[in-house]
Amino acid sequence: MKLQAGLLAVVLAGSLAACGSGGGAGDADAAAKARGPITIWYSNNAEEVAWGKQMVAAWNAGHADQKITAQEIPTGKSSEEVIGAAITAGNAPCLIFNTSPASVSQFQKQGGLVPLDASYIEERSGDVAQQYKSPDGKYYQLPWKSNPVMIFYNKKIFAKAGITDPKLQTYDEFLAAARKVVASKAAKFAIYPAPSNEFFQSWFDFYPLYAAETDGKQLVADGKATFASDEGKKVAQFWRTMYADKLASQEKYTGDAFVDGTAAMAVVGPWAIATYKGKVDWGVVPVPTSSGKPASEIHTFSDAKNVAMYSACKNRGTAADVLKFATSKEQDGKFLAATGQMPLRKDVASTYGDYFAKNPDYKLFADQASRTVEVPNVPNSITIWQTFRDAYSKSVIFRPAGPRLGLGRRRTEGRSTRQAVMRRRLRVLGEHPIGAAFVTPYVVFLAAVFAYPLGFAVYMSFHDYFFAAPGAVVERPFVGFANYVTVLSDPAVRRAFGNVLIFLVINVPLTVVLSLGLANALNAAIRWRTFFRVSYYVPYVTASVAVVGVWLFLFNSNGLINSVLGPLAPDPSWLVNSSLAMPTVAIYVTWKQLGFFILLYLAALQNVSKDLYEAASMDGAGRWKSFLNVTVPGVRPATTLVVLVATVTGANLFTEPYLLTGGGGPDGASASPVLIMYQRGIEQGHPDVGAAIGVLLVIGVLLLALLERRFVGREES
Repeated sequence: MKLQAGLLAVVLAGSLAACGSGGGAGDADAAAKARGPITIWYSNNAEEVAWGKQMVAAWNAGHADQKITAQEIPTGKSSEEVIGAAITAGNAPCLIFNTSPASVSQFQKQGGLVPLDASYIEERSGDVAQQYKSPDGKYYQLPWKSNPVMIFYNKKIFAKAGITDPKLQTYDEFLAAARKVVASKAAKFAIYPAPSNEFFQSWFDFYPLYAAETDGKQLVADGKATFASDEGKKVAQFWRTMYADKLASQEKYTGDAFVDGTAAMAVVGPWAIATYKGKVDWGVVPVPTSSGKPASEIHTFSDAKNVAMYSACKNRGTAADVLKFATSKEQDGKFLAATGQMPLRKDVASTYGDYFAKNPDYKLFADQASRTVEVPNVPNSITIWQTFRDAYSKSVIFRPAGPRLGLGRRRTEGRSTRQAVMRRRLRVLGEHPIGAAFVTPYVVFLAAVFAYPLGFAVYMSFHDYFFAAPGAVVERPFVGFANYVTVLSDPAVRRAFGNVLIFLVINVPLTVVLSLGLANALNAAIRWRTFFRVSYYVPYVTASVAVVGVWLFLFNSNGLINSVLGPLAPDPSWLVNSSLAMPTVAIYVTWKQLGFFILLYLAALQNVSKDLYEAASMDGAGRWKSFLNVTVPGVRPATTLVVLVATVTGANLFTEPYLLTGGGGPDGASASPVLIMYQRGIEQGHPDVGAAIGVLLVIGVLLLALLERRFVGREES
């Protein structure tokens, strides 16, 4: 995986320097002893909600003056983003029973977390607790539950492929079984890990096998990457072979490929047992290793979710008591029985032996729970994982056929003075100065609404800025152009700007030509004219989420387009092809927005005098010449507007690549600057870097708009 050495060094160096301490509003000492009502959040998983309700009821029954108010985590793209926003707003609850270990460093930096009782945590969880300790030696999360990742396989599919006793212990055995499944057409793919580039996807393909291969190493240790090793290369080569031989798919799947029978295997944890019940006749084995280690020696990814106390909490004494109550031996047993997920406590298998005797399907996971590896608890954890995922996607998923796998470092003259002065006034006020007076209130409104956010974005881009909890004491020093240097040296950002230029080169001309041509046709007296006008406008007013599914059906490897093209269909298919992904997105956006631009041209056509067409006809001009010499010049102001609007809209591209290509894939080929800005600023917690990308994007769009105004609208004046 060819990671840029400089980029990874910046990330890791920033990790060592960015370790902030948990802060909070008000007197922390007083809050630590205060008792009273508290609020908690838990996952929206049905089984966890049921457990949470009984736990709250049990606590409230004995603590009338310290009652818990509980709710599911508010809906958002991810619970981590919701929690981060709540920290910034100062309305986070006291406890959240679904805190991702990868986000703890960022929440800590924001001053949003409270250190917990180390002795209780270490007594409950044993040696595994050390993985969750922060660099400052404190615990800002209580290790709560894990879902040790293992290999599920579909027994019926394996039997159909002639495999009655699956051998999946070594890479060679796994590949042999996978090839047999696909060759026999028992399933289209052997396994279907998500090929999208979200930072967490590597936890379910590379990381479990890496943990097994290295006897439990984390991705980063002592401030250095560990994956640039022989073990890391073996794991990457294994997955590369899976993709190269089409045993795993490069395309995004919208359902559950394992349940649907599209894939014969899946990389998941014990939570899936309840999901697969009655749907799949499954078996489970540990993840493979190159040498075929015995199950008792294999480590895997824990897929843990933990409990954290947040600095907005006023009654931390009660919160600390609730934390211990909810993670007691009794409540952990009830949680295990309700969800099938493994409590992160010592000797789970023996502590709850009766449960595992009655539910033998979970016993293997209980044994595996003592040998799990968590994501490194270092600052900038999400940024590190995103950097890794980008490189992994490039060298493993979407470029499997390359020659080698690299892991690690990578006007006119003679006018009078009076005429010149008048011309300058006209440029400023226009030919009708009264119009400027009418629009002034709107201009003032726009300045008030947009000037402050834009100015603040510029301010953020010149500082080491991050969102913090209200009252948290944090430093945001002036860093000059450091954020811009980071942005301009980031290959993903540079590629995103290149992608949007490709998009505009395709989208803007297509939009102008198609919308003007269709508007001209729809302006004529044709049958069903109203129907066609409405039909073209419907896609524009339909939510992208609703129509993306149709385009995924049309352009996936088994879609309608490829069925029509037959042997001419591209391989890889449209949305997972580095050369075709962005053009496909551009065509989709052109189709979806066409109705709006047709409407603009239809309005403009009403102002083209019919006398001009009659005069052209008398001069012998046919339809085509009339179109070129009357229609096109007549709607030039509208064309200028269409070009400008299409450019600005295209430069702000986000929803379409996010939905169509799984977040800018493959290998960043359809990523846009706004998508990268979202990833850096929101997902990874670096709004200063996101702001710098935004400022550069605004400058770029303004320059493009000026060029377009000069060349497209030059005859208008």
